[in-house]
Amino acid sequence: MLLTHELWESIDPVTGAVCHAFFLAKNRATQPLEPGAKLIWTVEANSHAEAMSKFYEHMNWRIYKAMSVEDWKPY
Repeated sequence: MLLTHELWESIDPVTGAVCHAFFLAKNRATQPLEPGAKLIWTVEANSHAEAMSKFYEHMNWRIYKAMSVEDWKPY
């Protein structure tokens, strides 16, 4: 089953650092987002590892390596 994941960006009010939060869209209400956080990207994925792989690619980071084969199991 494909589930939507969201990437949010905010500015830390103390340090001024750019912060990112990436999570399942259905869990948004439980996420501690800073005031003024902006949704900057969404992606659909079948598993946690697939979502993280797409997130790493989007951020131009190294290739994501799942901690366990369980991470590739479909939602």
